[in-house]
Amino acid sequence: MNIANFFLKGLNKTLKLINGTNFSYAGPWVKVYPNTIIDSWYVGEFSTATYLLTIEHDSNKKEVMHVNVVARPDQASYTIYGRTSIDDELIILDASVTNSIFTLKASPTDVMFTGVKVTKLVFYGEAINPLTPATIASTGPGDTGGAGGNTEGGGSGGVTYTLPIAGTGSGSTLGGVKVDGTTITISNGVISSTSSASSRTTAVVTTGTLASQEVTGAAVTAAKGYALYSIQVTAGAWVSIYSSALAYSSDSSRAITTDPTPGSGVIAESISTTATTTYFTPAVIGFNAENPVNTNMYLRITNNSGSSQQITVTITYLKQES
Repeated sequence: MNIANFFLKGLNKTLKLINGTNFSYAGPWVKVYPNTIIDSWYVGEFSTATYLLTIEHDSNKKEVMHVNVVARPDQASYTIYGRTSIDDELIILDASVTNSIFTLKASPTDVMFTGVKVTKLVFYGEAINPLTPATIASTGPGDTGGAGGNTEGGGSGGVTYTLPIAGTGSGSTLGGVKVDGTTITISNGVISSTSSASSRTTAVVTTGTLASQEVTGAAVTAAKGYALYSIQVTAGAWVSIYSSALAYSSDSSRAITTDPTPGSGVIAESISTTATTTYFTPAVIGFNAENPVNTNMYLRITNNSGSSQQITVTITYLKQES
């Protein structure tokens, strides 16, 4: 074959393909397993490469991708700027540099594609400048590198920069989290909060003197969301807790012997004829369903003691939503 039959001299020192001439490639293929090396080269010889990768799992699942790579002695970056697949994307890529050797690796996107075949066509860009170690770019306001560089607390010529502590609220200081070693700690580079969990609290309401079977309502301040632990009464009472004022009013005609309708807004209730504490095991999750949401807990209290009484109701709960 005479290669001259395919080319002419083009403009500006280029080779021009004779009309009707095309390129094709099949190339040797490699099977891709996790972290399979597709290509590698010395960064002192090349600095860039453009890859045309053809990937086939079988005669039906195929894809093609164009990849641009640039590398320096300690780092590489790549961009997939063209990718076309049938059914599935078959591989993922990784570009890295170790000891000035660039490596392009591929791994299957799924275990079912293990052993997928890849061929490559590469255009290498030769290095223009002599190979030198990469330098760390200076950072920090007004920084001028010297001995010790710009690392905080560096030697002569360095700059000490103290990161401010972050503030809260609109217009507050931008900065870092202060690690006090007590409520906020760092272990193996992981920041953790060691503040104690919320403690249970109570909401208390005392009625006026109620005749037997007389009903009164109350709205006590609690939380938008909470875990209900117990209801304590100082005399026999029927106490119901509601998610909203509407739920309270809608349930007003229900008899003590009738269970509340599911979804009616009744969080929980206790019924007794003497002073007692009703515990909920497991705890009952309650919440405020008003719009907008607020921290009110709505109660209906019925004197169930058989005589006129003032009744004190104590609700014990754990706040779960502020």
